Parts: sequence; structure tokens; C-alpha cells
Amino acid sequence: MQAMFENWTYQYEETYIPPEKNWTDKTPVKPGTLLRENFDDGNLSNVPASSHNPVWNGIKFAYLPYAKTGGRYWRKTGDGMYALGDKKWADYETSFEFTCHVGNQLPEELMIQVRNQQISAYTHLGRYYAVSLRDKNKLFFEKYESGTVTYSQSVSIQNFIDGKKHTLKIRLLDRNFDVIYDNASLIKGSDIKNPITYGSLAVKFTNADVDLDNLEVSQIDDPVNGSTDNYLLDYFDTPLPAYLKKYGY
Repeated sequence: MQAMFENWTYQYEETYIPPEKNWTDKTPVKPGTLLRENFDDGNLSNVPASSHNPVWNGIKFAYLPYAKTGGRYWRKTGDGMYALGDKKWADYETSFEFTCHVGNQLPEELMIQVRNQQISAYTHLGRYYAVSLRDKNKLFFEKYESGTVTYSQSVSIQNFIDGKKHTLKIRLLDRNFDVIYDNASLIKGSDIKNPITYGSLAVKFTNADVDLDNLEVSQIDDPVNGSTDNYLLDYFDTPLPAYLKKYGY
């Protein structure tokens, strides 16, 4: 069966496998889980949305084949950008597994946007951090503001278009960021100039031929003021003063 898909900007064609019938996710939800997507239900848009059943904005159907080890995954080809629900979080960790298929001759990029503060009516005014895999062997951490890259840091890695499974994890605590690729911390630092301290999650594909699986978002506990400092944009490292606590902060 073939199906035609359309999202915000792009059109493409992929093979379609129907979703599971009467499916129940029996995998225990870990403490602190804000969101989890393992694609095992074979559906990206079924409601009601929950922490273990996110509704992807911008797409209704996708090619979700069966893995040899059981379960399903997302085989994505072409272009597209998709928001993972509409929840916004402050201090959190995002992780997922991916495999880029050998033989793709196009300039492939896989980008995950974190702390995304995109405004739907004014997309050009959006602010977010982006972790990107591109140029076959480069890993980037970048800050986008109104469509412009205002900060960029990158490292060279082994060619990731190798048909092997890799893991990518991004940790965000207050102004601090840590990008972990295949269990190694490769990009780490602090954004002390106008940091983006909360937001949602989105994934962007360019010329993709990639498998995506086991995407998770987990809460990071902040021992100093919790998430309150993220919304105040202050007091990241010191306890809140008494007068702010008096007003409910």
C-alpha cells in the first residue's frame, strides 16, 4: 500500500503499514518521564495524548516498520519538521536512537530542536536550541533566534551514515547544556547571554534516510529553586529571596 503525506512545508511518498489494533503499551513508565515514544503502536497521531502516547503535530501517517528484535520504529525519508506535542518543559533530558542508511548521496541532516519557543503565527520569531548531525561527520549545538544562528559549537565524529545504531542525548539544566553522543559527552557549556530556559520539542529532517526509535524526555531535578529560576531567568545558583517566596515563587 502506498500513501501520500503532507506536512507544513513538504510533500513526499512512503510505504504505509496500518497501526496496531487494540494496542496497549505494557512497558513500564520510568519515574520522571515527561514523554516517551517507541512507535510500537504504529501511529503518530492517535488520541488521547499522554506521556507515553504523544501526538506529533504536522504528520498523520508515517512508515513505521517492524524491527527484527520486536516493536516498531520510524523509517523517515525526505524532508519535514514535526513538533512532538505541545508541552513545554524547563530542565529536561532528551534521548533517542537513530540509524542513518548507507547509500544516501544527498546532504543529510537530522536536527532535534529543544526548548523550542516557536510561535505558530510568527514562525520567523522562534527561539530554540538545535542539536544537528550533518556533513556526514559533524555534530552541532546551535542557538537560533528569529531564524538566525546566534551561537554555534561543533565537533567532528565518525561518519554517522554507516547503517549502525547510534544514540544522542541532550541535557538541559538552567543555562547549562550537555550533548552526549554514543555515551560520550562531546559538547558542553553554559549560555549566559539571554538563555532559552524552557520550551517544547521538535524534530527536523533534511534529505533523510534514517530510522528513529525510543525517543524519551525525562525531568532533571534542579536542587536550587526547581524550575522557578528558569521562568524568572535569574537565581540559577542561589536560593530565591524571601520576598519572592512571599509572592508565591
